[in-house]
Amino acid sequence: MAPPMPGRLCAVAVLLVARAVAVCTGPNDFGRSPVGISATMQSDVKGKVTVQVLCGEDAAMAAARAATTRKTATSSGEAVLACARSLHEQLEKEAETGQIGYIAPQMLDEGTPQERYRLLKTGGQFSRRAAEHGRREEFAEAIADLLRALLRANIDETAREKLMRTMIDFLKKAEKKRSKTADDGDLSELFEALGMEDDGKDNADLDRAALKRTYRELSKKEHPDKNPESAERFNMIRDAYEILSDPVKMLLYDTGGMDLIKKYEKDGDGEIERVDNYEVTHDISLEEAYQGGEKEILVNRRVVCRSCRMRPDLQRCRKCQACPGQRQQRQVWLDQWHYRVEEIEVPSNEKCTWDRQKLKMQIERGTMFGDRAHFPHMGSQLPKHIPGDALVTLRVKKHPVFKRLGDDLMVDVRISLYEALLGFKRELTHLDGHIVNFSMERGDVLKPGAALEIQGEGMPHKEDPTSAGKLVIRFHIDFPQQISAEAGDALEAALGRLPGQQSRDVRLNQGKAGTGAGLSKCCPDAADSLTVLLQGSFIEELETQVLQAPLALGEAEFLNIAELPVREKRRVRAVDGDCTVKAIHRDDFQSSLQKFPEEAKVFDRFLREASRFAVPGAPFARVQEAAGRRILAFLEAGREFQGCQRDFLATLCTEAEGVLLAPGETLQAGDLPKGHCSLFIVLAGRIQVATPEGIVFRFAGPGEVLGSAAALDLVDSSTEALKALPGMGPAFCVRIPHAAVGRALQDCPSNAELWIKNAELLHREACRSKQERCRWAAQVAVPALASTSLLAGCPQDFLMSLAGQLSEVAHSEGDEIFACNTSGKSMMIVLEGCVELHAKSGREIGCVGAGAVIGEPEALGLLSFRTATAVAVTSCRLLPVSFEALTQALSAPTAATLKEGFKQLVEGRRSQVRESLPLSAMLNLRTPLDEDVGAQLLCLRAERLPLEHGICWHPVADSDESGPRFSLVVRGRVAMEVSRGEGEPLDFHVKQGSVIPEGILAAHGAYLRAVSGDCEVYRVWQYDLLQAAHVVPQAHDWFYQLRVLEKETRAWLETRLVSARGQLLGRVPHPADKQIRGWAEKRKESQRRARELQEQLADNYLGPKLPLLPPKKLGTTAFRSWAALPGKAAPRRPPNNFPGPEAFRALKLSKAKSEPRLPPAWPPKGPPKARRKREGADHVESPVQKGESDA
Repeated sequence: MAPPMPGRLCAVAVLLVARAVAVCTGPNDFGRSPVGISATMQSDVKGKVTVQVLCGEDAAMAAARAATTRKTATSSGEAVLACARSLHEQLEKEAETGQIGYIAPQMLDEGTPQERYRLLKTGGQFSRRAAEHGRREEFAEAIADLLRALLRANIDETAREKLMRTMIDFLKKAEKKRSKTADDGDLSELFEALGMEDDGKDNADLDRAALKRTYRELSKKEHPDKNPESAERFNMIRDAYEILSDPVKMLLYDTGGMDLIKKYEKDGDGEIERVDNYEVTHDISLEEAYQGGEKEILVNRRVVCRSCRMRPDLQRCRKCQACPGQRQQRQVWLDQWHYRVEEIEVPSNEKCTWDRQKLKMQIERGTMFGDRAHFPHMGSQLPKHIPGDALVTLRVKKHPVFKRLGDDLMVDVRISLYEALLGFKRELTHLDGHIVNFSMERGDVLKPGAALEIQGEGMPHKEDPTSAGKLVIRFHIDFPQQISAEAGDALEAALGRLPGQQSRDVRLNQGKAGTGAGLSKCCPDAADSLTVLLQGSFIEELETQVLQAPLALGEAEFLNIAELPVREKRRVRAVDGDCTVKAIHRDDFQSSLQKFPEEAKVFDRFLREASRFAVPGAPFARVQEAAGRRILAFLEAGREFQGCQRDFLATLCTEAEGVLLAPGETLQAGDLPKGHCSLFIVLAGRIQVATPEGIVFRFAGPGEVLGSAAALDLVDSSTEALKALPGMGPAFCVRIPHAAVGRALQDCPSNAELWIKNAELLHREACRSKQERCRWAAQVAVPALASTSLLAGCPQDFLMSLAGQLSEVAHSEGDEIFACNTSGKSMMIVLEGCVELHAKSGREIGCVGAGAVIGEPEALGLLSFRTATAVAVTSCRLLPVSFEALTQALSAPTAATLKEGFKQLVEGRRSQVRESLPLSAMLNLRTPLDEDVGAQLLCLRAERLPLEHGICWHPVADSDESGPRFSLVVRGRVAMEVSRGEGEPLDFHVKQGSVIPEGILAAHGAYLRAVSGDCEVYRVWQYDLLQAAHVVPQAHDWFYQLRVLEKETRAWLETRLVSARGQLLGRVPHPADKQIRGWAEKRKESQRRARELQEQLADNYLGPKLPLLPPKKLGTTAFRSWAALPGKAAPRRPPNNFPGPEAFRALKLSKAKSEPRLPPAWPPKGPPKARRKREGADHVESPVQKGESDA
């Protein structure tokens, strides 16, 4: 009978049961349950061991299994054969008696369409099949086949010796294979310690509940307190349970042994390599995010298949493949001095397969878009590696009705104009099905764009699911297309009866007079209103100071900060053109503050600071009284009036008046002449103190005294510009006029001397502070600002005014400069040190050094929060440039052109986000980028280059402080030029849609030039690109498309730049150029002389048998022909096949070594005698020819 085909051989096909027997009834008995037949065998490890026959095995297979197992292995072929013979005899006896009821199986071939029995009777068939098993490294099956051949009766002795040698060779190979995994643990020993059966299941399929029950029973039974002699047994049980109960330890022990377990328990994830995390996204509905619950998801992960070693006959093991090998680096020597490092993969001995695992994910109430579910060690597996984690990123799908805004929900409701005016009642079905009722009572009017907020009906808070956000119902009013005339009349009659506005405008023509101190035409009650001059200017009667718009009158009384003496109503007169005045009622102001809570907080803080100086237990009093006890106590304790008496201070404050400043409003200019400067005491808010050039050197808070040197005439003019701090709310100060200061000095000369002495000392300290501040601004801040791409090219005075508002901050190593998703409206310029950037996911995206700029969009007001986390790697100094400081510097009259330019820049960045540029113009995307936060962030941070024809821009090297940078060619034609020294540069055209890494251009000295006038190029820093890609856990399609374009462009650039470098190097002058040219000239001269000599020879040499004649230039000979020679007959003419004059030009001549040699092509081959013989016997030689031939 023919042997089975080698491709169909496997352990399953070789040893299957032929028929069911009484002992092995269940499907799980085969290969596991012993049948009661055993024999002893001499083992190399444990000496004599007992070998039992398992269900589905014959004697040969049982002995081969024991000989190749780690605990019972042996290298003696005779011992294996003796064991197999003993088992075989017992099985034959059992077949005759039938006491046990087990019959050994016959051979079964599964390779044919219909299964049939095939008995293999000859040794050759067994040996051939054993050789095929050996080739597959299935040594147990190979040894079993050899034992079956050896167990035959009457086997030839020669064949027996040959089979024994082959079996011993397989035993050695099996030992060598076991040595490769000698460090691996044997899980069967752990199961044996717990008294459990090792069924070969993987760690994910293990019944851990049964394992726990078994451990509890054995630990109680073998506990040292009950049985002191079983302490070692108890420790073995405990260690086995600790490994088998932990999937990670079970995998590490199975593939790396106890040494790997000890390393894992000692260092955790420190030294043992970890498999990359498995990341997957899963979509959930908004209803699921609102209600929460449990959901099952399927993940496809790679697992190490233990069954491939234990039970390779399983169906699923047929799909297993070798696990990925370990990556190692090795050195490959190219020659004696050079080598290269290459990465190789060391094949793994384990088998891996892909498994679909069910994970139960708990969705918390209030789950946000981008939240992650973390499943530890449920990712892919590798031998001797800690399994990775499974990270499931949740994406909340859009809802057709509700829109989520953080923890709030918003829904749009359309109502009619009738309902907006006369009220309505509506109901809304929420996400979990409950009904939300809302209404508007008759009498309330709903305005377009109005919204209704219902607290507690929004999304649940993730940290506290019992509380929830708010439900915002936004109303859209459907106005009628047209109304009839009767309805219009009715509306006019109804709306005419409505109460009018409480404030209105009053216009005064030039020269027209009106009432002052509130203008009774505007507001009847001046105590409860604020008069605001909106346009023009006017002058009060009996006053010389002209009041110009914008201006507010009576702010302190309006805010109840101070009660100043009520002035009598005076006449005012418009000065220039029309004058517009508006009155704001106090009730309207309070209602406006309720709509803007942030501004209300500013005013509350401002009023609290002002109340510190009021008389205790009394409401706000006059400024004279408010600046009484507490202000006098502060002035006495301060350095300004140290040693002065209280009466002098009280006299000084007698003529004080209150001044209320809006944010950014100037209190006193920095260039007032001598005698016009006042003294100021800050009561509330913050005052910015700057030089006349605009350099801020300090800030003054409540209780501080300002302008004392100018008020005392210690300086010729005011050297301090005082202004309310922009963006910090209003400020309230007490102003003491210069005349009042002078009168107080005259009344108290002794106190005046002390005050002047203190003021001089403080003035000198302030001067030193101003000098240091100005030096820092000029030497540090201005160069740093000018080096940024945002402010490069700005005028020096503008940079100086901006630098005057800035101050640097210092951070120590390891400090967190700012965190992702925190508020921030400033860009950071790194002055010194190194800063590391991390994306929202926590991945490092870049490391920047001195000169780098972080957060340009934040400084432009395009972003109000941070999109990355910055950590100081070393001690560093940073210069924050805030949006408020930039706005303040642009508000100067001299910066009008710059302000317009920045406005266009901001609008351009916003249009980039709206149009998704540059991504939408370069990539072929399947989904729009409108809701892709990462893509919008990249479009916002991309810098568009304003290019015209012929404009060049130079790339940035990868070693730049801000890291690598990319240029994205969106539209137009761009050329790459390479130049070195003098000469025309080499240029190559760059195709549209390329992602150009600027570092490779900078390394080769190349730059880019716009060829067409419609060029559109964007530049992106690498950390901005990675930051946008890692906003979500899994990067979107646009990121991978950009990477593909970048790789293609990089490969094309490398070939082009290497070629260009070779051409440019050819233009570089060589040091030996003079010698090379001299040699070339000498060579040409030698060739010219050789040609002249050849021509001379050709003209005088007529044939091989004729003598040489003198040159033609020496004249003709005396003999016209050979026939004229005396006593000689005329020679015969040479044959027609004789070579012509061209052959003489190739004649090899003997010349000096300095002259070139010509290749030999003539005379004809052969010795002279042979040539003469071929020419014929009748040929007559001349005497000259005969002499030449004899010679």
